[in-house]
Amino acid sequence: MRVSIALLSTAAAESFCPSEKCWSYDEATSKCKLLPGCAEVSCDANALRIEFVPEFFGVENNGEVEFADSYFNDGKYYTHCNLGECSMRADYNEEGDIVFTVEIQDEQQSIK
Repeated sequence: MRVSIALLSTAAAESFCPSEKCWSYDEATSKCKLLPGCAEVSCDANALRIEFVPEFFGVENNGEVEFADSYFNDGKYYTHCNLGECSMRADYNEEGDIVFTVEIQDEQQSIK
C-alpha cells in the first residue's frame, strides 16, 4: 500500500501564505508551497501522526491557539488519529492509491 499525503494551504491568493517561515508563495501557480521542517506526517497500519510548528498556520503565540484533536508540547503541535478517527476520510486517487484526509483547523483557517 502506498500512502500519499498532501498539505495544501487554503489561504486566499490575496493574503498570500500563512507565514514566510513555513510557506513560499509561487506567483506562477498562485499557491503556497510548504517548506521543509514545518510539518511531518507519518503513518502506520492503524494510525496517522501529524507534527507541525505554530508557523504552519501563521501562529506566533506558542501553544495559545488550540486545534481540534491536537496538543502542544516542546514548540510543536501533535495530532494522533487512529484510522477512522478525527473525521478522517479515505478515498482513492487516479493511480489507485489510498488517500487519507484529516482536516486540522483553528478558528480562522484550515489545512488539509
